[in-house]
Amino acid sequence: MTAGIGVLLALTCATWFNNALQWYTQFTTYGLFSAIADQTGDEGFVRYHKAYQKRLPATIYVPFGILMVLSVTALFVRPDELGVGGAVLLLVLNAAIGAISGALAAPVHMRVDRQGRLEASDAAALLRWNACRLAVATASSIAVTYFLVQAID
Repeated sequence: MTAGIGVLLALTCATWFNNALQWYTQFTTYGLFSAIADQTGDEGFVRYHKAYQKRLPATIYVPFGILMVLSVTALFVRPDELGVGGAVLLLVLNAAIGAISGALAAPVHMRVDRQGRLEASDAAALLRWNACRLAVATASSIAVTYFLVQAID
């Protein structure tokens, strides 16, 4: 196996792992936020939300960081079948996930903490912005798989 194939294989694994995190977030984590708020009340939900946020570094930020490092690495170490354009496409798609998180989802999380409660509009916004991340992550997963199949075929 060449170094380029190795990087692309690792990037494929990291991309699909990130995609799985987005699916889990959409249908389990954010999908249950309203139910948790209903069951625990405002104070209970805010405690839960803060505990959730403390777990983000290990569960979200580290895997996303690995995804981004591999995306940048693929610009320099890649199989010919990926090409610069393919590497740039994957980098842009994967970076867009972070941009959506920082610009659109993070402010909602901060508002929930500041308000001391989860409003229905906040729960809907988190689901909406994560659906955008999920769509981008799925597009990236399909693209990287296509490039990997081309490279090993």
